[in-house]
Amino acid sequence: MECPRAQHAVRYNSGRRLLPRLGSILFMNLIARCGFVSIAVLLATVARAQPAHELCNACHTEVTDDFLTHPHSRQGLSCDACHGPSVRHRESAGGVEPDRVAGPLQVVALCGTCHDRPAKGEIDAAKSILKQYLASKHGAALANPSAARGPNCETCHSAHRARPPRAIRLRCEGCHEQLPPACSAEPPSGTAADLPCVGCHQPHLFAVIK
Repeated sequence: MECPRAQHAVRYNSGRRLLPRLGSILFMNLIARCGFVSIAVLLATVARAQPAHELCNACHTEVTDDFLTHPHSRQGLSCDACHGPSVRHRESAGGVEPDRVAGPLQVVALCGTCHDRPAKGEIDAAKSILKQYLASKHGAALANPSAARGPNCETCHSAHRARPPRAIRLRCEGCHEQLPPACSAEPPSGTAADLPCVGCHQPHLFAVIK
């Protein structure tokens, strides 16, 4: 008498060999019934349902891995939120530019589509992160074409991997090399040691807290 486990193994292995063949038969029947155009639409629909970062990861592995650590990713955003669907970019293996690549001024407008709301702890809509930035010296410098340079959101926060406080501080010091004596004094109590600037300066308005 043959072992039942052996019979099961034969059935399993035979079925496993049959699956690709059955899949091909079903796919050809689907083409015969619906046509190639409908199949292309179906496959495009499936692709749209897949998160954009999974599609982008094939070429932009390091960037997408960084983005998965970002708070934006945890909020459900993906690459297409900033770069658009960029279907032609993917299909051409990078031969065509993405739909959107934001320049310095465009970065502020792009981030502002979500961050034009009251900042954390605020109820006044006039104190949104975007409005605070636009009213700041940084915002004025960016908008001034004659200015040598002006920082935007990405300058401090980075685009794909959120910068920790210490890294933001280094960005501050990259422009503000000559700090006034008050900045070398002990920061107010409760201020993060890695980013003491915010002990005196509001994070996006940059005005001195009085």
